[in-house]
Parts: sequence; C-alpha cells; structure tokens
Amino acid sequence: MRQVLTNVTGHPIDDSVEIRLPIRSDYGANLKIGKNVFINSGVMLTDLGGISLADNVLVGPNATILPGVTVGKNAIVAAGAVVTKDVPANTVVAGIPARVIKHLDEEES
Repeated sequence: MRQVLTNVTGHPIDDSVEIRLPIRSDYGANLKIGKNVFINSGVMLTDLGGISLADNVLVGPNATILPGVTVGKNAIVAAGAVVTKDVPANTVVAGIPARVIKHLDEEES
C-alpha cells in the first residue's frame, strides 16, 4: 500500500505511516502525508484541491477530509468527521462539519 501511495502521490510515504484499507481519494497527486500518520479504514481524501496531513496525525475510520485542508501536527480527526477547514495542531476535531472539541496538552500528544 505504501508503494502504491508513493506512486499515486508522487511523494515517498514514510515507513512509519500506517493505513488501514479501504482508503479512497479522488485524485491522489495533491496528497501529502507526514511521518507517524495513522489512517483508519474507510477514509475518503478529497484532495483535488490539496490535502496535507502533518506528522503524528491520527484519522479515525470513515472520516472525510475535503480539498484544501491541512491537518496540523499531533491532531486527531474523529471517526465519521467531515473536515471542511484546516485543523490546528494538537487538537481533536469531530462532527459534521468537524469542529475542535479538545485541545491536547504536551502529555496527551
């Protein structure tokens, strides 16, 4: 899977990245994935407008991330969320549309 994503995105996918299938994307070439990223099953990445997942990001199952979104370092996207705007670093977002529900301190991230 890592090699397939490397081919699709045009960027190497780090060995620390873990992805549970299935994963969907409408384009792929505008997707950037950092280190230590975990993407759970059923995630849809609508990356035609670009999506960036920073280091240490966790994406819960069946979360949709829309174009132009950056998910900040150490952020968590809850299961079933629809992310329509940037997610700040060190936060947990949930809901439709996704909203910050928690700020993580140093010990939690």
